[in-house]
Amino acid sequence: MFTFASAKQLRSLVEALGEILQEVNIDATSDGIYVQSMDPSHVCLVSLALPSSDQAMFDKYACQDATCATLGVNIPNLIRVMKCSGPDDRALLTTEGDIMSVRFTSTEDAGAARSADFELKLMLIDTDRMVVPDSGNTVDFRMASTLFSKAMKDFASLGDSVMFEVQELEDMLQLTMSCEGSIGRGSMRFKSARSTTLTHDATLTHVNTGYSLKHLVSMTRACCLAEEVTLKFEENMPLCIEFNITSSGSVLRYYLAPKLPDEDGGDEGCEAEQQDSNL
Repeated sequence: MFTFASAKQLRSLVEALGEILQEVNIDATSDGIYVQSMDPSHVCLVSLALPSSDQAMFDKYACQDATCATLGVNIPNLIRVMKCSGPDDRALLTTEGDIMSVRFTSTEDAGAARSADFELKLMLIDTDRMVVPDSGNTVDFRMASTLFSKAMKDFASLGDSVMFEVQELEDMLQLTMSCEGSIGRGSMRFKSARSTTLTHDATLTHVNTGYSLKHLVSMTRACCLAEEVTLKFEENMPLCIEFNITSSGSVLRYYLAPKLPDEDGGDEGCEAEQQDSNL
């Protein structure tokens, strides 16, 4: 049994997952709720962690099974249920057999209590467990989620991929985003104080890699979950986009495979074999 403190926040989280994923296995353990799943094109890995100890996320968390319970969920169907919640509701989720029960409850200012009950059929989803890529020498750049969202949506009108270039300028990090398409090109520059970044290797101060705008725009759906987003760069490795949902460990991460240059020097999307080797 899991009682989410905010059904509105849970709805936003499920909608963010639904931009990338269709069917997922949700692992529920005594330690928390976890999701690790690839998108259908095998370009993006989604990793979600909601620790059971996070009181900002859960009003109550009780997992009866000592071992992991795997819940196969169709995300579009869950979104339909979540849209039935009210803005101030809490969400109680319970499971029995192949049924997930969802109850929305709230107490109105006038003292009138409201509750609504729904049931969702669970699925048997046969997927391999994905492994989160190991972080090597990364450069981390923090920026406001609203700025990231606007930049990705603006670039989407120009082309289908965006280049990220990170450079160290004295005590600052500069992130340059650029996009080029059939109608023209554009670029944006952002600067961040060196002390606010989480660089693991001070010698790695220049990264220049391109990524799919289609997936990046889909990820902006998660921008409402956190005021800041952290972009973690590593040359020719998946880009990690991290949203810290709460200060108590609940976090949503996307790992997006880079677009690798072809033999002619242009950019092309990663083939399935290349993507799997990076993700």
